[in-house]
Amino acid sequence: MPHVPAPLSLMLCIFIGFKGMFREFNLEDSSNIVALLNDADVSKWTSHIPFPYTENDAISWLKKQENSLRKPLAIEIENKLVGCISYWHLDSLTTEVGYWIGKSFWGKGIATTAVSSLLDSTIFPTTPKVAAKVAAENIGSLRVLEKCGFKVNKKCRVEKSGKMIDAFFFTLKLMHNNPINTLTAFAGTHTRGAATPLCPTCLRPLLESYAPSSLTRRK
Repeated sequence: MPHVPAPLSLMLCIFIGFKGMFREFNLEDSSNIVALLNDADVSKWTSHIPFPYTENDAISWLKKQENSLRKPLAIEIENKLVGCISYWHLDSLTTEVGYWIGKSFWGKGIATTAVSSLLDSTIFPTTPKVAAKVAAENIGSLRVLEKCGFKVNKKCRVEKSGKMIDAFFFTLKLMHNNPINTLTAFAGTHTRGAATPLCPTCLRPLLESYAPSSLTRRK
């Protein structure tokens, strides 16, 4: 029997230190989206979010999602919107994910837990592979994917504000055990649900072998 995703209303995630959930966006979120995205430090790590970011930008984006092939989910913690995580089919075998978190919520493990929770959920497509693209200098997001079991597949280029910038294409192979969407990453002995701590000294040589510029921790 094919896997049938669960309704979003049944999707509940437990985040680090507090409860959170994924839910669908609605037009009432527009002002909160602006408050989170009208920030140059957030915009610079995304490929399609402009800065400044206005109320019209938020409303236009929300309306487009009604007919979009991408599935954006609001990340809500204690009844407060803190970010977004999206997924879409890259091809018949691969689902791509993307995410952003408001700057005031950085450093709390939210992105890592959101990605992990989405992949483990019953709403995530049962493709054998997941992919993600991250700007080469976005160290925070690189660490998120590494913690979730992703590995660098190749270096690539992505467009940002009319310019092409260096990025990394990450992939993660999955094992699906229906009817529950339980996932296992083929990355050494790493198993989904039991993430191994990130080792910065191991990550840096790998990234420097791909990156043309020096890697610096973002402030």
